[in-house]
Amino acid sequence: MVRLKSTRDKMTIIDINGTEATCEWIYKGKRQEEKFQESSLKRVIKRNMTNEW
Repeated sequence: MVRLKSTRDKMTIIDINGTEATCEWIYKGKRQEEKFQESSLKRVIKRNMTNEW
């Protein structure tokens, strides 16, 4: 899970192409998708159980 550094809304990264990440999230019951530069994102939750990021 990630969020934009400027917001609190959590998103899931579904694809990474170079430094651009495609993210998805739910807004008002509808799936949203948009591309963001990785530098504008902040990780908010670890993705696995081995204590690795």
